Amino acid sequence: MKQNKKIAVALLSLLLLGLAACGGGKTVDIKTLPEAILEKVTFGDQLSELDEGAIANLYTVPEGVTARVFLGSGATSEEIAVFQCPDAQTAKTMLENAKTHISDRITAFENYLPEQVQTLNDAIVEQIGNTVVVCVTKNVSAARQVIGA
Repeated sequence: MKQNKKIAVALLSLLLLGLAACGGGKTVDIKTLPEAILEKVTFGDQLSELDEGAIANLYTVPEGVTARVFLGSGATSEEIAVFQCPDAQTAKTMLENAKTHISDRITAFENYLPEQVQTLNDAIVEQIGNTVVVCVTKNVSAARQVIGA
């Protein structure tokens, strides 16, 4: 009986250690990630940071979310967006909103600049902890390396 108790305690310890490791996943710094992407990934367009009003016109951003969005001139579909959410549920909602945004852009670009549709289809739209990252670029592999997605 004593042996079973030791095994149970050991298994419980391993389980808790595994859960702690999952909770301590990668964190994203909203202040530095966009600049790191801009520095290390080649874009065909000049991306400029948007203000809060312009971000609200592009994305549905839940309350409590901090956002940084960089968008091209419209000659390409390229963009970088990083959303810091207060919790996992808000991040999940923001992820769905980001996917909707990309889908809407695909529809818009189909008739406007159809050659950009594949770039949008290949877009990185990832949730990393409580952060959602969007990156639309032809250099997806380079962007994934920077983002860690």
